[in-house]
Amino acid sequence: MIETIETKRCLLRKVSLDDAQAIFASYSQDDDVVKYLDWAKHQSIQETIDFLTLCQERWESGKEYSFAIVDKETGNFM
Repeated sequence: MIETIETKRCLLRKVSLDDAQAIFASYSQDDDVVKYLDWAKHQSIQETIDFLTLCQERWESGKEYSFAIVDKETGNFM
C-alpha cells in the first residue's frame, strides 16, 4: 500500500503515534467534528494514542488504511 500521496496543497500520509498530540488538540475532542465520524469524542490523549495504535494494527494487517491529511504549507491537520 502507498504510504503517502501528495497534491499541490496537501500531503496524505500514514498516521503515526507521533500525531497523537496534534490530533487530540485539533479535532478528536471537537464535538462538531466527531459527530460526522464513526468514533466518539476522545476524552484523553490516551484514547487518541489507542486509536492510532489500532489504525496502525489495521494498516499492517491490510484491513484498513487511515491517512493523516496535512496542509503542506502549514503542516497542520486538515
